[in-house]
Amino acid sequence: MNPWILYTEFTFIKTFSISIAESRKNKNPEDLEIRRVLLIQRRFKIGISLLR
Repeated sequence: MNPWILYTEFTFIKTFSISIAESRKNKNPEDLEIRRVLLIQRRFKIGISLLR
């Protein structure tokens, strides 16, 4: 298996769990949700570009 795929999966799960913890603390989850999605998209794009 490609190590970059594993790395992307790991960062995806890590980002997701961190954002859930943050949104529980934060009183405004909407903008946090948008920020999280953008962060995941950015990391995913980086992972895809490294695969090439």
